[in-house]
Amino acid sequence: MRKSQFGKWVAGAAIWALTLAAVLALPAFAQVQPTTVAGSAANKIKLADRQRLLTEQMGRSVCLVMGGIDPGAESDKARGSADLFHATMLALRTGDENMAILPEEDPGVLTALEAVGPMFATYRAATLQVGAGDMHSVPVSQVMMLSDPLLDLSNALVERVRAAHGGKANRQLADTVELARRQTMLSQKLTKEICFVALNIDRDRMLPRLTETLRAFETAQSALERGNAAQGILKPTPAMAGKLKAVRELWTPLAEIAERVATGGALEEAALKDMIVLSNKLLFKTKQAARSYAKL
Repeated sequence: MRKSQFGKWVAGAAIWALTLAAVLALPAFAQVQPTTVAGSAANKIKLADRQRLLTEQMGRSVCLVMGGIDPGAESDKARGSADLFHATMLALRTGDENMAILPEEDPGVLTALEAVGPMFATYRAATLQVGAGDMHSVPVSQVMMLSDPLLDLSNALVERVRAAHGGKANRQLADTVELARRQTMLSQKLTKEICFVALNIDRDRMLPRLTETLRAFETAQSALERGNAAQGILKPTPAMAGKLKAVRELWTPLAEIAERVATGGALEEAALKDMIVLSNKLLFKTKQAARSYAKL
């Protein structure tokens, strides 16, 4: 009887061990799933969108370093954004299994990537210099003067990637997703411009940009909240309306800060830090909204 029970125990233990081995093997198996053409196309559009967000996050962090606002952490953020931008540029060209994208073959996209490369190389070097505390005139000037042209090239890249890889997807939904993703970038662009204007750094050039970004975000937010058939923007579902309401609740106080700074109002260090916290919350909610649209 004891031998029988022992045999059953051994058999049960063996089955348990085999089951555990099979379960542990599942993640490794899942990692080698092939990248599909459709999946690669969607990921390329998403990553191209993220590139322009990263340009503004680099600029925001550099401004805060220049203003002495948590310079150590912001320097690390600037470097992290620059490194991720660089890695994504390479992936968009040659493909990347971890990012689930295939090598690029479209001539228009390759040309757009070529256009971004040299300017980003200069901007990245200047960003890292200023982020490390080097406030010499050359890197500071490069950061200030190349930020907008780099964003323009990144916007052009988004359009080329969408044209090449948008496929036959629902155009209205694709345009709505694109507008929602653009809001993530605009939230950080506005924060960067508030920072520069509040610190009186290149104020004359930054002030009209701040006003323009403020208007662009509000126009897009209103279109997303109501839908706009003329612009090809979907009317939100009840669930999406809730997510857009969460964006609005954070956008309203940030817009008020921007308007106050634009009209000459001061923003002391503590208030500037509070504005950054608010901006980070807004970025999180705009990303949530964009991801939800992409799942429709």
